[in-house]
Amino acid sequence: MSVIDERLFRDVVSRFATGVTVVTTRDDRGNLFGLTANAFASVSLQPPLILVCLNNSSGTYKFLKQAGSFAVHILAEDQQYLARAFAQRGRDKGLLVDWQVGEGGIPGLRHCLASMDCKVAHEYAGGDHVIVVGRVERVRASPETDKPLLYYRGALSGLQLIKLRAGAREISWGGATQDAQRAAWTESFTHKTGVTVVQEGPTDYARFKSLTANGGFSWDLLDVEGDFAYRAASDDLLEPLDFSVIDKQDIDPRFVFEYGIGSFYFSFVLAYNQTVIGEHVPTGWNDLFDIERFPGKRALYKVSSPGVLELALLADGVPPENLYPLDLDSAFKKLDSIRDKIVFWSYGAESQQLLVSGTASLGMFWNGRVYDLAKSDTAIRSVWNQNLAIADYLIIPKGCPNKHAVMQFIAHAVSRQSQAELANVAAYAPINMAAINDVRPEVVPYLPTTHQETQVILDVSYWAQHAAEITERWNAWLPVQKTD
Repeated sequence: MSVIDERLFRDVVSRFATGVTVVTTRDDRGNLFGLTANAFASVSLQPPLILVCLNNSSGTYKFLKQAGSFAVHILAEDQQYLARAFAQRGRDKGLLVDWQVGEGGIPGLRHCLASMDCKVAHEYAGGDHVIVVGRVERVRASPETDKPLLYYRGALSGLQLIKLRAGAREISWGGATQDAQRAAWTESFTHKTGVTVVQEGPTDYARFKSLTANGGFSWDLLDVEGDFAYRAASDDLLEPLDFSVIDKQDIDPRFVFEYGIGSFYFSFVLAYNQTVIGEHVPTGWNDLFDIERFPGKRALYKVSSPGVLELALLADGVPPENLYPLDLDSAFKKLDSIRDKIVFWSYGAESQQLLVSGTASLGMFWNGRVYDLAKSDTAIRSVWNQNLAIADYLIIPKGCPNKHAVMQFIAHAVSRQSQAELANVAAYAPINMAAINDVRPEVVPYLPTTHQETQVILDVSYWAQHAAEITERWNAWLPVQKTD
């Protein structure tokens, strides 16, 4: 028979979220005894039966067995003090809490969410615990509150759910990025605070605007493209961030403003499949337009946002410092020169498939996606010359009902440890500048922060001001493109 590690077992079972109860009984002098228990369940309606699971060495079980009766109290979210008081060993609980003797002579707690007086009906041995089945004789429900106290992974909390939605057209940007955010941020935040973070998607910017403007809320926090964050702020759709909760001392000042803060920053890099392009090695965006030396299809981001137009102008010889305002005529003329060679991608996993399959020999890609491929495929390589850097931003819809919890989540997500963990998993650069010292040495060469000498920062404020006119022209040009 295999032996299960006790710590691992505790961790696994702690992932089942439960309510919190206190089980009370009396000794032979009528004194209060009790303990905190989250192993509670209803068993039957006819007759009304419930069960609790108690440590067989506890004083509470000893006196419950003698008395033949007990009470179960379901705690409200503001009664964490009761849960902690009754979790202590060797203390006189009657001196710690407010209690009274109930109708059936059972000591009971005041102001709980609900409570039940029970007679012992059955007992079943279960290792170092005893399963006690009680027949319910009296019930009470509080008219004052309907908010339960919850227990999850060792933490007590009220019922708060942060619905985290991320970037347009994808579920939290999908694939490796979503997994990285969950591993680096959400699991540790829930373990620390007890607040559950639900990742959803895809985000619909138009729907977000409509719901927020009318006071409707489908989510509490969004991970969006930088230019959208600035547009939403100018449209009065966002809550200002509380920097008394969110520590911005070490945050890169390029990626924070009153209504948004970077979740991470990444670069569009020129990446290529060496097997497809042959012996030549590309060195910059101009090679994207050299069909003779580098045959094959070109992969470009389909969304109207910073990146494609800028790389076209850089390839046309425009110096980085002269990119803005964008010369749209020149940019579209340059793109027209490879019109029949372009295949578009809309999300990260799709871009990876185009590159690794050879459907596209080279193109523009998020650096983290290239890193993810390069770990297992030596034919996939990247060029950092004139890498186009931009950040995703975390924003909060105006009127968000869970604003305080969301501020705490953002503070956790942009902390040094969380940002370093995300970088280690996904190779996206931390926006917390102190975090770079905690990134593993083998990951550092793949981060945008390592390639700042030739880096071009995409101007999200310019895009926020001119997105409508650019998008109109982009969409008029886009439908004529073929993807086969």
